Amino acid sequence: MYIACLLAAEHKRLRQLVGSMVEAAASARAPFEWADGPLVTAMRQGDIILIDELNLAEDAVLERLNRSALKLSIVTHVTKACKPQLGQH
Repeated sequence: MYIACLLAAEHKRLRQLVGSMVEAAASARAPFEWADGPLVTAMRQGDIILIDELNLAEDAVLERLNRSALKLSIVTHVTKACKPQLGQH
């Protein structure tokens, strides 16, 4: 288990945090495919998720986090700045 540190200032929009449809490779059967965002990736891997500067996120992001609250531990006070290191285990 790792700590996924996400900065809300860099993931203001829901699709940046959760994921979105992206253009698929030329060899794919469909023109688009789903690409997980850093929040979904961390949840799938069972990582601890720390989101700094949450007040800078859009309302849609906050609503999605509230819906996922049973799977998330939300830290409301951080004493050290953190750098996003998702994928650098």
